[in-house]
Formats: sequence, C-alpha cells, structure tokens
Amino acid sequence: HGITNDFLIDKPVFSKIADSFWNFIKGSELVIHNAEFDIGFIDYEFSLCDIRPVKSNCKIIDTLKLARQLHPRQRNSIDKLCKRYNYNIDTRHGALLDAEILAEIY
Repeated sequence: HGITNDFLIDKPVFSKIADSFWNFIKGSELVIHNAEFDIGFIDYEFSLCDIRPVKSNCKIIDTLKLARQLHPRQRNSIDKLCKRYNYNIDTRHGALLDAEILAEIY
C-alpha cells in the first residue's frame, strides 16, 4: 500500500495512540473487507496495551463475507468487486483509497 519506513519515521507507535484510537472507534459500526485479518492485527496491538478486543464494543460488518454470500464461488477482492459493480479503479493505490472505494461499493 505504499507505506515506507521513511513515511513512518516520525509517526507514533501504536501503544502511544491506542487509547485515542479505541475511543475513536468505540461504539462504532466498522465496515471492513476481510475483517478477521485486519481485526486480528488490531486486537493483538490492543492486547499489548491491556485494551479489550474490537468486537467487545464495535459492530463489525465484513464486506468480504457479504460479497461471498451475494457472489458465491467467485473472486470477491475489492478489485473484483469494483469491476463487477463498474467502479473505476484506475487511480487505486493505498489503504485510504481502498477504504473510500469500499464505502462506495458497500
């Protein structure tokens, strides 16, 4: 997704922003493609900070699971969904753009 060590050099480590991030998402409905993958990383980092798992206070909607229900036995990556729903991905690059695309598709 184009994130480099140079980009990260002046960014805080997760433990420094964990409480703020938890408060930001607390009680939210999170729309995530392949949620188990992403939530696994976030929950691991939260566990290192003695913070409860995401699912304990957020509703999670996994768009990959939804896509698999709507389009069984087909590829359901974000790229494939964009093509299926005629969403232009010519400029696609990066996690933020993926999130914006996912919001449009959802």
